[in-house]
Amino acid sequence: MNIMVDSVSKQARRKVFLFSGQGTQSYFMAKELFDTQTGFKRQLLELDEQFKQRLGHSILERIYDARAARLDPLDDVLVSFPAIFMIEHALARLLIDRGIQPDAVVGASMGEVAAAAIAGAISVDAAVALVAAQAQLFARTAPRGGMLAVLHELEACRGFTSVARDGEVAAINYPSNFVLAADEAGLGRIQQELSQRSVAFHRLPVRYPFHSSHLDPLREEYRSRVRADSLTWPRIPMYSCTTANRVHDLRSDHFWNVVRAPIQLYDTVLQLEGQGGCDFIDVGPAASFATIIKRILARDSTSRLFPLLSPFSRIDRELDGVTRSCAMTEAPAPRAPAQVPPPPSSPWALHTRGAASAPVNARKAALFPGQGSQERGMGAALFDEFPDLTDIADAILGYSIKRLCLEDPGKELAQTQFTQPALYVVNALSYLKRLREGAEQPAFVAGHSLGEYNALLVAGAFDFETGLRLVKRRGELMSGASGGTMAAVVGCDAVAVEQVLRDRQLTSLDIANINSPDQIVVSGPAQDIERARQCFVDRGARYVPLNVRAPFHSRYMQPAASEFERFLSQFQYAPLRCVVISNVTGRPYAHDNVVQGLALQLRSPVQWTATVRYLLEQGVEDFEELGPGRVLTRLITANKRGAPAPATAAPAKWANA
Repeated sequence: MNIMVDSVSKQARRKVFLFSGQGTQSYFMAKELFDTQTGFKRQLLELDEQFKQRLGHSILERIYDARAARLDPLDDVLVSFPAIFMIEHALARLLIDRGIQPDAVVGASMGEVAAAAIAGAISVDAAVALVAAQAQLFARTAPRGGMLAVLHELEACRGFTSVARDGEVAAINYPSNFVLAADEAGLGRIQQELSQRSVAFHRLPVRYPFHSSHLDPLREEYRSRVRADSLTWPRIPMYSCTTANRVHDLRSDHFWNVVRAPIQLYDTVLQLEGQGGCDFIDVGPAASFATIIKRILARDSTSRLFPLLSPFSRIDRELDGVTRSCAMTEAPAPRAPAQVPPPPSSPWALHTRGAASAPVNARKAALFPGQGSQERGMGAALFDEFPDLTDIADAILGYSIKRLCLEDPGKELAQTQFTQPALYVVNALSYLKRLREGAEQPAFVAGHSLGEYNALLVAGAFDFETGLRLVKRRGELMSGASGGTMAAVVGCDAVAVEQVLRDRQLTSLDIANINSPDQIVVSGPAQDIERARQCFVDRGARYVPLNVRAPFHSRYMQPAASEFERFLSQFQYAPLRCVVISNVTGRPYAHDNVVQGLALQLRSPVQWTATVRYLLEQGVEDFEELGPGRVLTRLITANKRGAPAPATAAPAKWANA
């Protein structure tokens, strides 16, 4: 039985169904299952009839054609697209019929359609129509080319002449396993150079350069001909390898992005792992995801892999195994890890050495504010009390942090590259002040955007100096972004905001913060932020433009996030000593997921409402805000009662970055 089992097999894990896309298909895939499982066969026959009515041929007759050899390339999209959907949907339904309900689904490329159907975001009939329309369009108009799976370090390959000239990265499975897309001529040149350099690769059974700019000429025709009808909110949490994030709403252009944008399996898995252990159940035609994820998981991961259709095992044994294993789990209550003293290797460690012996309050959370809470005069009583850390900050930043915060002679405190280091320092010193006063240690810590760095500092992920270097670089990258801005919408929940954006064709805007049930921040191009004003006013909401010059926490921050991740990777991170709640997920960090979590944070919405609700679910009663202002304290009150956050006089007071 091809199951990866760990020593905590009875611990609860989320059951995550994995749906893969092109490149995994083959003749006679799932044939054993078709022959032995009545429910699976019935599902396939019903779907086959639907596709036959739309495409004019039977998919099952093609993939189970006795004249075909198992290793022949199955690269006709009029067969492979429907076949992948049929196999994955039918197998997922078989598992559900056996009592294995998914807690989340993950889709990549064509697999996202099957994932959306299982999640309830699209009806099966609409999904069939979508898949058939996609197949017909690509078969008729897509440029010829192909895709190569490469087993080599991506960064090294970027320097190869043919890769740089002809190839585009279509998928990143993990740093030494990626996929290139190119036209036929370019693909030939890449293959020749990889062979000369003894780099391992294989060509996928795909006729077209999916997930690349070669598809761009099809965009308008795709949008006019391939329509996804009856889209709704996923009833089961759905994660997309296109965005490496959870999908809260399927917009009309989502499935175009699925075939055009690169696949980010690596980032998606890391995000899921950061939320705790998972049972990854691969329903793809060749269980390829399970093979890849095995290389991504850390050695101490509690996750398990179930490669159901692996060519190296028997499907009946795999089905029995996953049924037994997933029925065994019980949901444990999350607990704060025991406090352990940090090594006395830095000034920060010397200041916090008393934390190990301080009493821990299991019902207390320390909260650290982010950009928007800064004010002239902040930290006035702190800099002289902690002169060693103030001097370290001055040396790292190249200017006086005390003068910036107290006097702000150059009017720089409101500028992102100065605001973020200043808040980090003041937040950190505020924590030390409370520690010196004998305050109880919190069992949980969280920060709003920038404040998350203080939460990780308190949890021991890094020392004061390292955190400040990270924040300094973060502020520089974010201040370099331009062309956009943000606005707070007060009086609408996230569902209503998404509805307005969709109905008013403002799909260029992203939700950047969910601060409370009725305070949502949107982010995007400046002209669209302004255009959205009247749309929300008409809805009866209050609309407050924020004093920022970039679309923080949105898709437009992806270039900065990628560069920042490379910077983050240069540092070492220690295991966390208490529970840190992630902005990206609203759930606890895994200690080995700091780099990915902080990089994702730049381009992902701040899930502050989810953070507060999680803490309340854990029994937290004492929320202490450490830093300037009381923005988070007011948001805690708003989230507790589900009411709008209190209005403030200055837009800068809205929590945003």
